[in-house]
Amino acid sequence: MAGLPYSIETRSCGAQIVRSTADLQIPDRCVSDRLFRWAALAPDRTFIAGRRRSGEWQRLSFAAAAASVKRLAGHLLRYDLSAERPLVILSRNSLEHALLMLAALHAGIPFCALPSSLYVDSQSKEPLRGVLRVLTPGLVYMDEEAEPVLAEVMALHGPVIAGEGAILAQLAASGDPHESEVDRANARVGPSKIAKFLLTSGTTGSPKLVIQTHGMMLANQAMLAHAFPFLEKEPPVLVDWLPWSHAFGSNHNFGIALYHGGSFYIDSGKPTPSGIAPTLANLRETSPAIYFNVPSGFDLLLHHLQSDDVLARRFFERLRMLFYGAASLSARTREGFDDVAARITGRKIPFLTGYGATETAPAALVRFRDDAEWGSVGLPLPGTSVKLIPCGDTFEARVSGLAVTPGYWRNEAATRAAFDDDGYFRIGDALRWTVDGDPAQGLSFDGRLAEDFKLANGEWVRTGRLAEVLTTALGGLVKQTVIIGPGRPFVTALLCLGPEAPSGVSFNAGSLSGEIRQRIAEELAHGNASIRRVRRLLILDAPLSARALEITGKGSVNARLIERTRRNEIALLYGQHAAAPVIDLSGL
Repeated sequence: MAGLPYSIETRSCGAQIVRSTADLQIPDRCVSDRLFRWAALAPDRTFIAGRRRSGEWQRLSFAAAAASVKRLAGHLLRYDLSAERPLVILSRNSLEHALLMLAALHAGIPFCALPSSLYVDSQSKEPLRGVLRVLTPGLVYMDEEAEPVLAEVMALHGPVIAGEGAILAQLAASGDPHESEVDRANARVGPSKIAKFLLTSGTTGSPKLVIQTHGMMLANQAMLAHAFPFLEKEPPVLVDWLPWSHAFGSNHNFGIALYHGGSFYIDSGKPTPSGIAPTLANLRETSPAIYFNVPSGFDLLLHHLQSDDVLARRFFERLRMLFYGAASLSARTREGFDDVAARITGRKIPFLTGYGATETAPAALVRFRDDAEWGSVGLPLPGTSVKLIPCGDTFEARVSGLAVTPGYWRNEAATRAAFDDDGYFRIGDALRWTVDGDPAQGLSFDGRLAEDFKLANGEWVRTGRLAEVLTTALGGLVKQTVIIGPGRPFVTALLCLGPEAPSGVSFNAGSLSGEIRQRIAEELAHGNASIRRVRRLLILDAPLSARALEITGKGSVNARLIERTRRNEIALLYGQHAAAPVIDLSGL
């Protein structure tokens, strides 16, 4: 892995400016340049592959994808689309979705892929209506998964292309486009051109549409290429499920395959016990060179790798790097991967991470050193500067750089509020130095500032730090921890069970109470006194709900909403006496 040279400047107000001192070269003009570059250099190499209904892989080479993208770009130009009337995509990851994105990028047509939580999982259609009212689409593409909201979409907006195979059918019926028209449209695309809009998760407020320019997306890929130079030596192979409605799945992961001429295998699996089967099947057939996932996905995958040597050998066969994002990964899971990799291959696989947001396209920092202190999210990537402003025992983080958004679409008030007087984006998170006095170890995520709260006695609670400490202490028993307590007399927590919890457990019977108390007692014995802040725990009898928007598509927790959706459970936590099923920690 490459080093990231950096500098630290301390200002009179106590703020620190941490920036990369590396030069960054951005050779491309627009995102689709890489597609046509690889179509010329490696025309027959598989670029994108997706499963047919029969289960067979359907593969598109770079040459075939480039030809389809050019034809589809000509088709899209007939709809008079623009930032004011963008293309909107309601679709799971698929070959058609990929071609549609790339065609829009090539023609300079802004688009927005909406998360399935708005149209599949949501109990209310109003969030979808609200987003569409802001976007005012000129064209909507929907796959069969989105058919339940077809009437909603058609009532508000049109035209609509709906159904599996609809894009390819339209192409077959439309004839060949005028190539000169497509070339003229592409010539107008430059770094400052809006490429697309991405929706924020809305965990600390109303969702906003983040502007993504071609320059942002290209800069982010150039940054990652600098941090991980092995990507340029061998075309990477990815097997990936992360949704393209989020920056991690689209800009970052799909972007790496596109930028480096790699092969992207679309995984229809999900990081849930009931949804991981397709992922396991795909990994038995295709060995990834780099593998991205969220912590819950790695937790689930680890258990299968530990018990299935055939799967493990296939998974680690050509693996160069593991990378997690969107939340913290437990040291126990990392050690589990180290153990399996060492047993199967005789070596460890670097397990890395980074930090960023939708507004940073998304990578801003990266932990490129596998030997860095666990929990570090690294240092700024080239072209990126981080401002750290003292905030109690931590720092408020702000980011500036080539991959930072110019603002929020049709929301001038939010855009003005998002940037400080120096032009730094107020990312809303806290960061702290992982090891005091050793900045080379990088920075660590220290929670969302908007989620921190005061107890009734005025004492501040750092929710992100406390949730991470508690989740780590409980290892694989707990998948998610929700810290509760704003304005209340003491801190409590709601727990969602993880993959190590025994199957068929009776949640409310408190069957895990003893083991949870034992693990926390062990952490206290090792000096982890911060856990003492949590007085009571409650294991949820049902997982957090994506339909109720308690969790986002990335798996992050919407703590504010959970305060409303889980009122009955919270009432149990704050009862006068801690009766079952509440786990009382006050005696430890």
